[in-house]
Amino acid sequence: MKKPSEISPFNISAKIDSLINEIVSVNTNIESILKRQDQLGLELGTQITNTGILQISNNEVIRKLFNGLKIYLDISDMSVATHIALDGIWEPSITKAWQNIIKPEYTILDIGANFGYFGLIAAHLTDKKKARIVMFEANSSIIPFLNNTFSLNWYNEQCTIENLAVSDKDGVVKLNVLENYTGSSSLQTLNELGGYMDNKMKLKVKQVQEVKSVRIDSYCKTNNIKQVDLIKMDIEGHEEAAYEGMRTIVKASPNLTLFIEFTKASYNKPKVFYNTMLKDFGNVYTINQDGKLVKEADCSYEKIIGECEDWVMPVFSKRSDLDK
Repeated sequence: MKKPSEISPFNISAKIDSLINEIVSVNTNIESILKRQDQLGLELGTQITNTGILQISNNEVIRKLFNGLKIYLDISDMSVATHIALDGIWEPSITKAWQNIIKPEYTILDIGANFGYFGLIAAHLTDKKKARIVMFEANSSIIPFLNNTFSLNWYNEQCTIENLAVSDKDGVVKLNVLENYTGSSSLQTLNELGGYMDNKMKLKVKQVQEVKSVRIDSYCKTNNIKQVDLIKMDIEGHEEAAYEGMRTIVKASPNLTLFIEFTKASYNKPKVFYNTMLKDFGNVYTINQDGKLVKEADCSYEKIIGECEDWVMPVFSKRSDLDK
């Protein structure tokens, strides 16, 4: 072993240079690995970082929402799922209004559940022992996503998922499943959909599913639901017919509130339909950009629905205090 006096400054300097080179080499390799991970993430349609997205297969992802809940999505759907996957939230103002109205003991119907976004929020805000949430989704290809979502979040206790189309008749109907727009699949024909969507999207029917249809009144009677507190209905232009099948439960529910996607161009008599709901509920609210419910002094069809080119989300309620 050499004595300290025998170690030359040149040898020490050489060893330090060698060590620095090794550190630089290691850092370069780490940077290369991280860069490859990012590239791989982009290839998979996500990033291998803490983004709140987990890719299961080519089209299936799990996304962490704004409130920490997890949702299974088919990202080939451009109508809803892709937006939720990218943003972690959907229709923020409506989301806020929806959250603010829910109480722990509510009985809730989500008609047109899609991938379960609004139903999942409702489950999160209700009591598993006191609440009851029923989600109706006509498209059978979405049902596995719904089942996985509610199992993952442990909300099966108060939630029921029904592969049923809600309509004005109990029977069997044909559902047009759209290519690339799974969440916009509808009982409407392609021509009808194209008409009120004003050809904003290139629509193509991927398949036609035969689905059991149900009146909400029939479903409630069969399943011993005496009254309902909250309904969200968004079924791609079939709301007018579906409402005719729920008039009994609407009448029997003294505190009922209805969020409805109102697409006037898809209805036979949109003004009559609007006025029927206003008469049944007594109050109508709009949702402002901050997600607050606003009770308009003028609740006429012309004021609330107006000249909207696409759809609006009025909120009908038997409660007169939702703007407080």
